[in-house]
Amino acid sequence: MRITSHKGIISLDQKDYLQTVLICFNMQNVKEAYTPLSSGYNPVPNESPVDEKLCTKYQQVIGSLLYLMLGTRPDIAYAVTKMAQFTANPSEEHYNKALYICKYLAGMTDYKLQYGLKQHGLYVYADADWASDQGSRRSITGYLVLLSGTAISWNSRAQKTIALSSTEAEYMSLSDTCRQLV
Repeated sequence: MRITSHKGIISLDQKDYLQTVLICFNMQNVKEAYTPLSSGYNPVPNESPVDEKLCTKYQQVIGSLLYLMLGTRPDIAYAVTKMAQFTANPSEEHYNKALYICKYLAGMTDYKLQYGLKQHGLYVYADADWASDQGSRRSITGYLVLLSGTAISWNSRAQKTIALSSTEAEYMSLSDTCRQLV
């Protein structure tokens, strides 16, 4: 992680690590994608026997993306956590979608977190996607906490229990977010 300071603004990025990841998976000269995942993409579990070679490659890509996501890239949180659900038995389609996230990152290498901007205050955003997981029917919770206009905490994950309504899913999302704030 690179930390730089210029005129009272502190910046954090993982550009060097990102370049290493793109080179490792031969994604440095690809046509960039404009979103971390294709619109409407809903992955399904792989029912085929486990392919150990594919599984290893997939776990390497997802592990690298998780490290980026947790460090300085909240923009890929949903896509990476969605694809990380299939690390035990990925399909070729799952592997290609993980590489699609790399295509997105290849076009966004200069993104960084910047602290010390003129914006003041604490802003919190929370949302839930009711029963979006077709397999388990669990809702996805996501939140973003901004301080002075920069992300300080973020999360995207499946909720622990199945919500019976969109209101209940939103309530659970707000509860998780408030717990993080406290």
